[in-house]
Amino acid sequence: MKKCVLLILCATILVGCSQRLAYNNLGWLASYYISDFVDLTDQQEDQLESDVEALVNWHRQSELPKYQSQVQLLINNWQEMTEADVVALFDTTRHYWYSVVAQVFPKLVHHLNTLNRQQKEMLITNLETQLLKDEWQDGDQYRRYERWLGKLNNAQRAIINEHYQQGEFARQVWRAHQQRRFNQFKQALMLSNDEHLSRDLFQKAIVTEPQQLPARIVEIQNRRIAATASLAIRLRATMSDKQEAHFEEELRDLLELLKSL
Repeated sequence: MKKCVLLILCATILVGCSQRLAYNNLGWLASYYISDFVDLTDQQEDQLESDVEALVNWHRQSELPKYQSQVQLLINNWQEMTEADVVALFDTTRHYWYSVVAQVFPKLVHHLNTLNRQQKEMLITNLETQLLKDEWQDGDQYRRYERWLGKLNNAQRAIINEHYQQGEFARQVWRAHQQRRFNQFKQALMLSNDEHLSRDLFQKAIVTEPQQLPARIVEIQNRRIAATASLAIRLRATMSDKQEAHFEEELRDLLELLKSL
């Protein structure tokens, strides 16, 4: 749910035929994407476009260089990286996400404060529908790895499947956590009056720093990050020369994309 809401203002819509075009035009694209969730007035759309453009400028100057450095680090050191190195990489990129959330949060509160009750109800209904669509689909466990490695062999598919079967409990806990936060979001939005949305209530739903997460969720996240790091190292040992070349090419393409933004 959090990512659906942050889609309103967050510079993360890198999809479609031209990722660079999408990123550089997020201001006006934001109104198009948010129209799937709520109908805005012309004034609200204009303010949204202005704020998203400002956030994209911040993101380009402050965050993109960080992403570039991490991708370059991975290109340079992938063959020698240990599980601990991969865990550190995950932790670093996770904090980048919270940096974006913290920057977006005040603007998001402001925009939600401009919604009337009918708009709030429409937003909640459509976000709830989207949340239900985000359920796990058979085959999802392979697709992201095929993007980075190319065609998987049977041994690799078995390793990945084992990893995801072991993570089913963590996914169930995370889905329950998402639902609780969505309920908090609904409460904060619908209990607010037309002039003021409770920032404190809303911040419980949109976590702006990892310290705000429940200890149980942090524990599960850390376990899954460690398991995913172990998976990465296991897969590295099974990669063919063709897969190694494919992986490096994908990383270099990503680095060039980040530089071009």
